[in-house]
Amino acid sequence: MSQLLKWSGYKWLKRERWGEIHPKKPWNWYDPSCAVIGENNELELHINYNPKKFILNNKKVTSNYGVGIVTCETNFSYGRFEIEAKLPKGNGM
Repeated sequence: MSQLLKWSGYKWLKRERWGEIHPKKPWNWYDPSCAVIGENNELELHINYNPKKFILNNKKVTSNYGVGIVTCETNFSYGRFEIEAKLPKGNGM
């Protein structure tokens, strides 16, 4: 995680600010091991079959997929963001 903290002087997290799982999207969870800083300081986001159990709304749920995500704790007021991405091919992509 220390590598993420040096990006542009902002504080970055490998999860949402509010936790590991989205309460309305319990089929995947935010797995820190799926957000990787690769060569040349490139961000790689992965998805892995990695079941994990959670309690949501007083119910037990199993989230089957760990996904990579990066969020920022720093508020942005203005600016320009660019991304160069290599996306998988296939239906629904």
